[in-house]
Amino acid sequence: MTQLLEFREHLQNAKTTSEVQIAMEEGFADMGFVQSCYLMFRPPAGHPVPKVLTNFPRGWRDRYIDMDYGKVDAMMPLAGRSLFPIRWDEVFDGQEVTPKQRRIYAEASEFGLKCGITVPIHGPAGGMALISMCGDLSPREFNQIWGSLKDDLTLMATDTHKAVLDCVSQEASLEPISLTEREKECLLWTSQGKTAWEVSNILGITERTVLFHLNNAMAKLRVFSKHHAVVKAIMMGLILP
Repeated sequence: MTQLLEFREHLQNAKTTSEVQIAMEEGFADMGFVQSCYLMFRPPAGHPVPKVLTNFPRGWRDRYIDMDYGKVDAMMPLAGRSLFPIRWDEVFDGQEVTPKQRRIYAEASEFGLKCGITVPIHGPAGGMALISMCGDLSPREFNQIWGSLKDDLTLMATDTHKAVLDCVSQEASLEPISLTEREKECLLWTSQGKTAWEVSNILGITERTVLFHLNNAMAKLRVFSKHHAVVKAIMMGLILP
């Protein structure tokens, strides 16, 4: 209980998402999990774009992104259906995961990401986030932590999510919006009714690169469609059609 109270005190003193990340990492490390990851992949209505805070190894993060593992990661759909913490070993010891999902878990283990827990967080306003924590623990050490600290870990995850939402909203209100020249070009041609494929031919880049720049612009403008991004960019004077 003392660790939980100290963790909450650190979160209350956090003024930025970077400070929230420090509190999260230190708090879960004190509980035995030296690696942690916060992922807000479905922001609640009225809040900014998705957010990731993690100290997972850089090599694993790069592989996860490059291989587009997010589309097949077993934890994502499970978190969407669950209200309670999910033990990784129970998931991958079961029969519901696919061979590819099992292979991803094995690859993660090579980076020390094993003996872990994922806590799903639902709401408010339709939002969805999850926090994963893990360490290079023996099964005995993991079971001891799980048996005695499961409830505290769940509360810590929820508290972290609230702190992130508070800080993200504050940071978004202060942060000026700036688009790169390529992002402006993609939005400008989109405003003229061009598809991503047509824009790629005009600019001499791939369609995937066009979508990359459009998605970046949408994230910066805190909108969820390219057409909304165009309208907002015009209203803010960022592009002139």
